[in-house]
Amino acid sequence: TRALNAMFEGADFTFKNLANPTRVTNYTQILEHGVEVSRSAAKESYYGIGTKTLMKEQIDLRTVEHRNDIEWNLINATFAMGTTAGAQTMRGLRASITTNTTNALGVTLTETLFVDRMAIAWTLSGITPDTVLTGVFNQKIINMFSSLGATRWVDTTTREIVNQVLQYNSSFGSAQIMLCRDLTTTALATSGSELLAYNRSWNHVGWIDKTFIKPVLVDVADADRMVIISELTLQHDNEKTSWKWIGASG
Repeated sequence: TRALNAMFEGADFTFKNLANPTRVTNYTQILEHGVEVSRSAAKESYYGIGTKTLMKEQIDLRTVEHRNDIEWNLINATFAMGTTAGAQTMRGLRASITTNTTNALGVTLTETLFVDRMAIAWTLSGITPDTVLTGVFNQKIINMFSSLGATRWVDTTTREIVNQVLQYNSSFGSAQIMLCRDLTTTALATSGSELLAYNRSWNHVGWIDKTFIKPVLVDVADADRMVIISELTLQHDNEKTSWKWIGASG
């Protein structure tokens, strides 16, 4: 808190009882994908995989799926302690932002509203988001922002007008606009079209064990198995540096 601070010359110290800050916690989430290929299938030839084996092809596909699930959970997972009925899950970005939130149900985003959210984040924390995740609908609206913060230019070679906004500069900070499939966009309508804004220095992945692939050595019938595992969480050090524009639950 910023406040007046003035003492008399030569005065003794006055000690105050200060409350310890609340510790922000999150759970580690384990993500897993498995691959199983029968030894008979492994001996066959397959169109479209080149010189790779069927096992390598399946690992490549599951690795992409694994990466996509990591991104989805970092945004959408909700805080849940593990039980016998379900594994524990982290608090993702959407759930971590609780202070600077806007219920935008049925409200169309405008440039003024966008800048206002950036201003509020700075007012609350002294830090502004440097990344804004957006779905299709709000990306199109941001592309049409008309102020100097939204840069447009014409390629003189092809005479192509480029109006995609990748960086928005305001008096309250500069933010990279990133199109994200993991945000809610309901039938390209205003209701449910989200924005999640955060600062990468204050929100990042906390790895307990980075992604690794290992064989499953247990002999199961006539097949070989591999497993892909990651253990991670979202570390959000100060959620007031973020803001959320959301009109519907994830």
